Amino acid sequence: MMTRRSSAKSSAPRSIPNHADLPHGWQWFGKLFIWLIVTRNRRYALRKERKKLPALDSAIETLRCELLKARERGTVHAERVFNVSLFVLLIDRDFAVLSLDMVSSLEKWRLRFTARQVALLLYESCDALTAMLGKDFRDSLAFLGVSESDMKELGEICSRLGKFKSANHQFLYVEVRNLAAGHRAQDSVVFLKTIEHLDHFKVFELGAEFYVIVRLLIDYLTKTMFRIGQTQVVFKQLLALPKFMGSLKSK
Repeated sequence: MMTRRSSAKSSAPRSIPNHADLPHGWQWFGKLFIWLIVTRNRRYALRKERKKLPALDSAIETLRCELLKARERGTVHAERVFNVSLFVLLIDRDFAVLSLDMVSSLEKWRLRFTARQVALLLYESCDALTAMLGKDFRDSLAFLGVSESDMKELGEICSRLGKFKSANHQFLYVEVRNLAAGHRAQDSVVFLKTIEHLDHFKVFELGAEFYVIVRLLIDYLTKTMFRIGQTQVVFKQLLALPKFMGSLKSK
């Protein structure tokens, strides 16, 4: 599934000259060129999302049902795994919406707005995942019988997440989330200046980098839930075995 590093990065829009920078007689050509690029990007993104979204939406609904069942039964460890898995899929779903905006418009204010939403998603998701993938989650995985090699794999993903968070905290939290995305700058001039100077291409590149981590987590959690499911089936069969052996002896 992981040709995603390259595919995720390719979803970020590339810098295209503004038609206003062209000589006056060529500006109509610049407008046409930009319209063609935007139309092509949007069609490509829509085609890609049409293949992906039905399966993603179905997986979200399935996990919601499994999470609620686990919660009703009081199976804390299974609930925790389902909760983290659903959270990661919801991040993926938000990325699907924002990625379409990233590639389908080159209008200045729309790009700035999309970049602010992406930055907010990156910061909040990164912060939440750091907490959700901590000791309690690992204890639940251990209780459910996850192997040492799988725990090591999770550790590597969490390490990658931690490095991303540390490297980009100042930019995402201080410069974008607090001032631009969260509308926390009550000085309108400061707020406007922050928006105008926001490097949306940098935000989109960070989005592509973070999305690789999200896909790694989805692959890991999918594999883990499958193995846990297989283990639970075997465990149920083992529980039934003494009854079966007892019935044979009675015969």
